[in-house]
Amino acid sequence: MWFKNIQIFQLVEPFTLTPDQLQELMQEHVSRPCSKLERMHYGWTSPLGLDSELLVHVANGRYMIAARKEEKILPTTVVREQAAIKAAEIERNENRKVTGREKRALIDQVTMNLLPQAFSKSQTTFAYIDTFKNWLVVDSSNRSRAEDLTVLLRSTLGSLKLAEITVKTAPAAIFTRWVLGEDLPRDFILEDNCELQDPNAASTVIKCVNQDVTAKEVIGHIDSGKQVIKLAMTWQDRMTFLLDNSLNVRRIRFLDLVQQQVDDSQLESAAEKFDADFVIFTAEFAEFLPRLWEVMGGVENTEMAEEKKVAEVA
Repeated sequence: MWFKNIQIFQLVEPFTLTPDQLQELMQEHVSRPCSKLERMHYGWTSPLGLDSELLVHVANGRYMIAARKEEKILPTTVVREQAAIKAAEIERNENRKVTGREKRALIDQVTMNLLPQAFSKSQTTFAYIDTFKNWLVVDSSNRSRAEDLTVLLRSTLGSLKLAEITVKTAPAAIFTRWVLGEDLPRDFILEDNCELQDPNAASTVIKCVNQDVTAKEVIGHIDSGKQVIKLAMTWQDRMTFLLDNSLNVRRIRFLDLVQQQVDDSQLESAAEKFDADFVIFTAEFAEFLPRLWEVMGGVENTEMAEEKKVAEVA
């Protein structure tokens, strides 16, 4: 199970819980099916799948965890349509107009009536805690999904201080220099995908896909004042990825040099392969991420990062 999109949070304080201690706390917030009148339930599930009760998978000082959201599918259009039918019946039977307050009450009533009959959908978000690097790494391209997991983790632990990873140089300025052929590190190669934006007109975005990002057309957009805000790259022939100016790493694909490590292991069981995958890709991130931040001018010091930490929930 390889992470394909990652968002990284810095743990402000060292993570000192043992796997057993974390498991015990997480059991108080385990995922379950929605009750008849619940719209949604969010809790911990096993990263190894629904057949396992193990909520924390450990390898090399890194704890993999997973959060599962189950949500009722109840389209707003269906609710409003049923509420409108009831409102029309009241107006016809009582020969009067239904007030706005009554319409809102009807929407609530219809919702409660339909919830027990609604189908559910589920979504699992994976993450891991690196106890050596003091990172929380979430496998998601969606910021709100990542933050949902951090909120659940805070609730589980009682308190958790997280800081955004911020670098000393604006990523868009560095991306733009690289596309212009300036200061590109030798261990990074530009790929054929980028986005440009006018800093003075955020709605003006140019997307270049399957195109040489150093071509005259792209350089022309930079000359007109646009900056590169997303850039696809390869690092050390080990992984390709798309990086944005918020330092979110997306569309990660590990290349043959990395994949071959699993093939060479000659693993037999699915559990052994899962464990090997986890060890390998987290080790890659442990080398890749510090190097990425280094070429961005380095990470801001602890005091500055802590000022930008996600608000703590006591």
